[in-house]
Amino acid sequence: MVTRLIKAIVPMVFLSVAGAAIAYHPGHYQQFNDTTWCAGCDLSGAEMSGWIKTSASLENSNLSRANMALGNFAGTNFYNAIMAEAKLMHANFAGASLVNANLSNANLTHAVLANADLSNAHFNGANLSQANLLRTNFDGWQQQSAGSVCHALLPDGSRGAC
Repeated sequence: MVTRLIKAIVPMVFLSVAGAAIAYHPGHYQQFNDTTWCAGCDLSGAEMSGWIKTSASLENSNLSRANMALGNFAGTNFYNAIMAEAKLMHANFAGASLVNANLSNANLTHAVLANADLSNAHFNGANLSQANLLRTNFDGWQQQSAGSVCHALLPDGSRGAC
């Protein structure tokens, strides 16, 4: 009896774990890829590394745990987006709007955020090491909340402490 129960439960556990790895909505993924506009979309955990989607719109979207490393999202609207734990290394967000965005525990190492609007964005535990933040609007942000700004180029042209 126990063996039958285990044989029935084990496949369900594997299906649950596999389903959790790809949490984004496939229709939303296709919509953003085709149109560069997807307000309120669920792209959590999506693979978008190296994508070039400038002046796009992802306002109010869920991008948590998404991989957008090496991508070019310059001028894109990420207003109120959830980008917690996202992989954003070496990505270009120059001139983007990340107002009210949640970037908690995101990895922004070497990211370009020059001239971006990060007003009231949340950076708790985020890694901004060596990021370019020159002329970035950080109204409502406290540098102490970020995990690291080591060697980052700060809005005033100074370098972040390590």
